[in-house]
Amino acid sequence: MQLNVEAISSTDPVAADGSPDNGVDAPDLRIFVFALFLVFGGIISLNDVIIPKLKDLFTLSYAQAMLVQSAFFAAYFLISVPAAAIVRRFGYMTTASIGLLTMTAGCLLFIPAAASATFGIFLIALFVLAAGITTVQVVANPLISLLGPAGTASSRLSFAQAFNSLGTTISRLWVQCSSSVR
Repeated sequence: MQLNVEAISSTDPVAADGSPDNGVDAPDLRIFVFALFLVFGGIISLNDVIIPKLKDLFTLSYAQAMLVQSAFFAAYFLISVPAAAIVRRFGYMTTASIGLLTMTAGCLLFIPAAASATFGIFLIALFVLAAGITTVQVVANPLISLLGPAGTASSRLSFAQAFNSLGTTISRLWVQCSSSVR
């Protein structure tokens, strides 16, 4: 069985010339992508921390409080495919920049959400933040596989996912420590 190279999309981490070792040697970029995975894990786990706070602040029912998770993870469902189209059209780095700017916009939307004390604006901010994370994740997963020899791509992806888990753990510990200081 032969692989049809022409059927491979431009977002697949495979060399166009079919060379067996097509990795890019960019250690600084690799470290940056690992750091992104750390941030993803941290932000995603903070949803569980803010739900009880928002529930108390807005006197929400359980169903209303779960809109936090729904707003956040709806972005994964709604944004992943458009993000892949952006990667195909503009490339990895431009799409990563768009995702990071979207994440920044989502973070900045928490300012008017807090100032107005409006639950709906918090949900919009969470969705925008998650849309940015989704976009960057669409880039980061295949990108990390390109940043080194093809034979070790799965190891790099596993290592990057370990940073995601580390971010999940560290952010919860950080929140617990900062909450106990007050």
